[in-house]
Amino acid sequence: MLDDPPKEHSPPNSLPVSFRMACDLKPGEIALGAIVGIFHQYASGDGDSKTLSKAEFDKLVKEQFPNLIPDECSSKLKKEIHKIAGDTIDFQEFMQLVSVLCTMSHCMLLESLGGK
Repeated sequence: MLDDPPKEHSPPNSLPVSFRMACDLKPGEIALGAIVGIFHQYASGDGDSKTLSKAEFDKLVKEQFPNLIPDECSSKLKKEIHKIAGDTIDFQEFMQLVSVLCTMSHCMLLESLGGK
């Protein structure tokens, strides 16, 4: 199962500055900072860090979620998201995808525990 998290954390450099400055981040805070950092890392490729272009989004999905969104599913998912979101995907739209992925992961965990 889950072990107790280590007492001291060194925040990764990919976290936003406000998160890196904190000296005692908890695992949830690190996870949130990582999600924000990943969005901005990929969104800044075209100079606009507020939205992901289609190409930036496609690259993010392929590089960051290869085990949760296999290639055979990613093209259909990306097509649907691009249809809904249009040419760009803002942070709120990205978080809807993250929410779905978290829910899927939670369901897989429950299933692996025998539905507990």
